[in-house]
Amino acid sequence: MGTEPADFIVSSKNKLAFIHVKCGSAITPHSSAGALAEVGSQAIKNIEMLISGNAELKPTNWNRLHTAWPAPEAAQNIAERIRMFQGATFVAQNEQERLEKLNELWDTVAMRRRSTAVKKEIWIVAANSFSTAHFEQQLKLGSEANGETLQAFQLLNSWLATAHNNDIELKVFVSP
Repeated sequence: MGTEPADFIVSSKNKLAFIHVKCGSAITPHSSAGALAEVGSQAIKNIEMLISGNAELKPTNWNRLHTAWPAPEAAQNIAERIRMFQGATFVAQNEQERLEKLNELWDTVAMRRRSTAVKKEIWIVAANSFSTAHFEQQLKLGSEANGETLQAFQLLNSWLATAHNNDIELKVFVSP
Protein backbone atom coordinates (compact mmCIF):
# COMPACT_ATOMS: atom_id res chain seq x y z
CA MET A 1 0.00 0.00 0.00
CA GLY A 2 2.79 2.47 -0.81
CA THR A 3 2.57 6.19 -0.43
CA GLU A 4 0.86 6.99 -3.71
CA PRO A 5 -2.50 8.80 -3.58
CA ALA A 6 -4.01 6.16 -5.91
CA ASP A 7 -2.97 3.39 -8.25
CA PHE A 8 -4.47 5.36 -11.13
CA ILE A 9 -5.83 8.88 -11.47
CA VAL A 10 -8.20 9.55 -14.34
CA SER A 11 -9.80 12.86 -15.07
CA SER A 12 -11.78 14.91 -17.53
CA LYS A 13 -13.01 18.49 -17.38
CA ASN A 14 -15.93 17.43 -15.19
CA LYS A 15 -14.66 14.37 -13.28
CA LEU A 16 -11.66 13.41 -11.14
CA ALA A 17 -11.39 9.76 -10.07
CA PHE A 18 -8.79 8.13 -7.85
CA ILE A 19 -8.67 4.40 -8.57
CA HIS A 20 -7.37 1.90 -6.03
CA VAL A 21 -6.79 -1.68 -7.20
CA LYS A 22 -5.91 -4.91 -5.45
CA CYS A 23 -6.28 -8.12 -7.40
CA GLY A 24 -6.51 -11.32 -5.42
CA SER A 25 -5.96 -14.84 -6.62
CA ALA A 26 -9.02 -16.65 -5.23
CA ILE A 27 -10.79 -18.86 -7.75
CA THR A 28 -14.00 -18.57 -5.73
CA PRO A 29 -13.72 -15.38 -3.66
CA HIS A 30 -15.88 -14.82 -0.59
CA SER A 31 -16.77 -11.56 1.12
CA SER A 32 -13.80 -11.01 3.37
CA ALA A 33 -13.38 -7.70 5.17
CA GLY A 34 -9.63 -8.15 4.85
CA ALA A 35 -9.83 -8.24 1.06
CA LEU A 36 -11.66 -4.92 1.03
CA ALA A 37 -9.70 -3.33 3.86
CA GLU A 38 -6.37 -3.60 2.10
CA VAL A 39 -7.46 -1.64 -0.97
CA GLY A 40 -10.15 0.52 0.60
CA SER A 41 -8.03 1.82 3.43
CA GLN A 42 -5.60 3.22 0.83
CA ALA A 43 -8.50 5.09 -0.73
CA ILE A 44 -9.77 6.54 2.54
CA LYS A 45 -6.35 7.48 3.92
CA ASN A 46 -5.67 9.48 0.73
CA ILE A 47 -9.01 11.27 0.54
CA GLU A 48 -7.38 14.63 1.26
CA MET A 49 -5.38 14.33 -1.96
CA LEU A 50 -8.68 14.12 -3.87
CA ILE A 51 -10.46 17.07 -2.24
CA SER A 52 -7.85 19.47 -0.90
CA GLY A 53 -8.07 23.12 -1.88
CA ASN A 54 -4.33 23.47 -1.30
CA ALA A 55 -2.83 24.02 -4.76
CA GLU A 56 0.64 23.20 -3.41
CA LEU A 57 -0.32 19.80 -1.97
CA LYS A 58 1.59 17.12 -3.85
CA PRO A 59 1.59 13.35 -3.31
CA THR A 60 4.21 11.91 -1.00
CA ASN A 61 5.64 9.93 -3.91
CA TRP A 62 6.11 13.12 -5.96
CA ASN A 63 9.87 12.56 -6.33
CA ARG A 64 9.22 9.14 -7.90
CA LEU A 65 6.57 10.17 -10.44
CA HIS A 66 9.19 11.12 -13.01
CA THR A 67 10.91 7.72 -12.81
CA ALA A 68 10.18 4.39 -14.48
CA TRP A 69 7.53 2.07 -13.01
CA PRO A 70 7.76 0.02 -10.86
CA ALA A 71 11.36 1.17 -10.40
CA PRO A 72 14.16 2.31 -12.71
CA GLU A 73 16.32 -0.67 -11.73
CA ALA A 74 13.56 -3.29 -12.24
CA ALA A 75 14.26 -5.98 -14.83
CA GLN A 76 11.00 -5.09 -16.55
CA ASN A 77 9.70 -1.57 -16.30
CA ILE A 78 7.70 1.07 -18.09
CA ALA A 79 9.65 4.24 -18.81
CA GLU A 80 6.77 6.58 -17.91
CA ARG A 81 4.54 6.31 -14.86
CA ILE A 82 2.26 8.88 -16.45
CA ARG A 83 0.50 7.11 -19.31
CA MET A 84 -1.63 9.85 -20.87
CA PHE A 85 -2.07 13.59 -20.55
CA GLN A 86 -4.36 15.88 -22.54
CA GLY A 87 -5.58 12.97 -24.65
CA ALA A 88 -2.14 11.88 -25.83
CA THR A 89 0.46 9.35 -24.75
CA PHE A 90 2.80 10.93 -22.23
CA VAL A 91 6.26 11.03 -23.82
CA ALA A 92 9.16 13.19 -22.75
CA GLN A 93 12.35 13.65 -24.71
CA ASN A 94 14.48 14.35 -21.64
CA GLU A 95 14.31 14.72 -17.86
CA GLN A 96 13.67 18.48 -17.97
CA GLU A 97 10.68 18.06 -20.30
CA ARG A 98 9.40 15.17 -18.14
CA LEU A 99 9.50 17.35 -15.02
CA GLU A 100 7.79 20.26 -16.81
CA LYS A 101 5.01 18.01 -18.10
CA LEU A 102 4.61 16.39 -14.68
CA ASN A 103 4.19 19.82 -13.06
CA GLU A 104 1.66 20.83 -15.72
CA LEU A 105 -0.22 17.57 -15.21
CA TRP A 106 -0.35 17.98 -11.43
CA ASP A 107 -1.46 21.59 -11.77
CA THR A 108 -4.41 20.27 -13.78
CA VAL A 109 -5.25 17.69 -11.09
CA ALA A 110 -4.95 20.35 -8.35
CA MET A 111 -7.20 22.74 -10.26
CA ARG A 112 -9.82 20.04 -10.78
CA ARG A 113 -9.80 18.87 -7.18
CA ARG A 114 -10.47 22.46 -6.05
CA SER A 115 -13.32 22.97 -8.51
CA THR A 116 -16.88 22.39 -7.28
CA ALA A 117 -17.87 21.81 -10.93
CA VAL A 118 -15.69 18.68 -11.06
CA LYS A 119 -17.29 15.53 -9.68
CA LYS A 120 -14.94 13.60 -7.36
CA GLU A 121 -14.96 9.80 -7.30
CA ILE A 122 -13.12 7.00 -5.55
CA TRP A 123 -13.08 3.62 -7.25
CA ILE A 124 -12.18 0.58 -5.19
CA VAL A 125 -11.37 -2.48 -7.29
CA ALA A 126 -11.09 -5.76 -5.39
CA ALA A 127 -10.92 -8.30 -8.20
CA ASN A 128 -10.70 -12.01 -7.43
CA SER A 129 -10.79 -11.27 -3.71
CA PHE A 130 -14.39 -10.26 -2.95
CA SER A 131 -17.65 -11.73 -4.29
CA THR A 132 -20.94 -9.85 -4.63
CA ALA A 133 -22.93 -13.12 -4.64
CA HIS A 134 -21.28 -14.37 -1.45
CA PHE A 135 -21.74 -10.97 0.21
CA GLU A 136 -25.47 -10.88 -0.63
CA GLN A 137 -25.96 -14.49 0.41
CA GLN A 138 -24.33 -13.88 3.77
CA LEU A 139 -26.16 -10.61 4.45
CA LYS A 140 -29.49 -12.40 3.97
CA LEU A 141 -28.57 -14.45 7.04
CA GLY A 142 -28.66 -11.31 9.19
CA SER A 143 -26.82 -11.66 12.48
CA GLU A 144 -26.00 -15.28 11.59
CA ALA A 145 -23.83 -14.13 8.69
CA ASN A 146 -20.13 -14.84 8.58
CA GLY A 147 -18.27 -12.37 10.81
CA GLU A 148 -15.91 -11.36 8.00
CA THR A 149 -18.91 -10.46 5.83
CA LEU A 150 -20.46 -8.38 8.60
CA GLN A 151 -17.15 -6.56 9.03
CA ALA A 152 -17.02 -5.97 5.26
CA PHE A 153 -20.51 -4.46 5.45
CA GLN A 154 -19.39 -2.18 8.29
CA LEU A 155 -16.32 -1.09 6.32
CA LEU A 156 -18.38 -0.31 3.22
CA ASN A 157 -20.95 1.57 5.28
CA SER A 158 -18.21 3.63 6.95
CA TRP A 159 -16.49 4.41 3.64
CA LEU A 160 -19.78 5.41 2.04
CA ALA A 161 -20.47 7.80 4.92
CA THR A 162 -16.98 9.29 4.68
CA ALA A 163 -17.26 9.70 0.92
CA HIS A 164 -20.72 11.25 1.20
CA ASN A 165 -19.53 13.69 3.88
CA ASN A 166 -16.82 14.85 1.48
CA ASP A 167 -19.10 15.06 -1.58
CA ILE A 168 -17.35 12.10 -3.22
CA GLU A 169 -19.01 9.26 -5.08
CA LEU A 170 -17.69 5.85 -4.05
CA LYS A 171 -17.75 2.99 -6.56
CA VAL A 172 -16.74 -0.53 -5.61
CA PHE A 173 -15.88 -3.12 -8.28
CA VAL A 174 -15.66 -6.74 -7.19
CA SER A 175 -16.12 -10.26 -8.57
CA PRO A 176 -19.64 -11.55 -9.29
